[in-house]
Amino acid sequence: MVPNTLIISAFGPYRNTIKIDFEQFKQDGLFLITGPTGSGKTMIFDAITFALYGVSSGSERSSEHFRCDSADISVATYVELDFLLHNDHYIIRRSPKYFIEGRKTPKMPTATLTLPNKKIVDGLKEVNAKIKEILGIDEKQFKQIAMIAQGEFTKLIYAGSEEREKVLRNLFKTNDLVYLEEQLKEKVKEYRNKYDLLFSQRNLLEASLELNDQELDYQTYLNELKIKLSSDELVYQNMDNEYNQVSLQLNITNLNNQRIKQLESLQAKLENYLNNQEYYHSLKETIILLKKALEIQKDYQEVKKIQSKIDELLILNGHNKEKLSCTEQELNYVKADYLKIDEYQNKRNNLLLQLQKNKELKETFKD
Repeated sequence: MVPNTLIISAFGPYRNTIKIDFEQFKQDGLFLITGPTGSGKTMIFDAITFALYGVSSGSERSSEHFRCDSADISVATYVELDFLLHNDHYIIRRSPKYFIEGRKTPKMPTATLTLPNKKIVDGLKEVNAKIKEILGIDEKQFKQIAMIAQGEFTKLIYAGSEEREKVLRNLFKTNDLVYLEEQLKEKVKEYRNKYDLLFSQRNLLEASLELNDQELDYQTYLNELKIKLSSDELVYQNMDNEYNQVSLQLNITNLNNQRIKQLESLQAKLENYLNNQEYYHSLKETIILLKKALEIQKDYQEVKKIQSKIDELLILNGHNKEKLSCTEQELNYVKADYLKIDEYQNKRNNLLLQLQKNKELKETFKD
């Protein structure tokens, strides 16, 4: 299985959608994923294992905790893996079960697999069964031989011979060879039985015949030949036993070498930890402070939102006070005008009286 591209969205420490293009590294044949502790290296392996089988690459993380805590609500959590297998092109997309802030019901897990013929397999059980059929191994075997997680690389080494044989047989597709081996064993057993039967019949036939001198010489030759064959068979058995002992010793030596390498690796890790114990301790304290900072940042954001609302209310209150002041001024103007109504009424009455006098005077002059 050769990965082409990997898309990770709101997954683990990746709060946005990112795309990893493995095709640009194919020409090198081998590449290294490196970075400081906590930078998200293991999460890339988790994403590949989750895309294929719906589980993480190790036993310490659950698929229900893959949602990035700092991801925006609008960003969905999913992993999409584009890979080649036997020159056939597959695309698989999965999303875990996760909760969204403000919603009581969780997003349920989904899985879709696009086959080389563009046919789509939908559903968790259907996709899981199809992936096991395509790759020929289940998630446990995949994590033992292809995606060995930190602290779990010894499981395959210490696995029982039957389990290890099953894994390697499924991986290298040797079931036909096992069947051929069993058939050959049956054939060897069949021919050996025939040989024993014919040998018994020959002995019975020799016992029932009267032998002359020529036949005695022939019998002597057969006995010598039989002794020689027995001697050759004994030599062969000794060589076979010696080969089995050497092979067993070689297997034990290889296993011891593997254990020595493993021990040296663990000792190097232990020495590295002991030499950098203060650094790891300070790093642990830094992580604790960062977690507290994240909690404080959330509280700060809430306080900031509340302060923003208070500022808006204060601005609105200022506008309302200005409107109230204008309204009070207009009211004072109206009130002043209202107080002048009597004065205006007297002036009106005087003007009307004067107008009446002017009319009477006009009539007098007409006469």
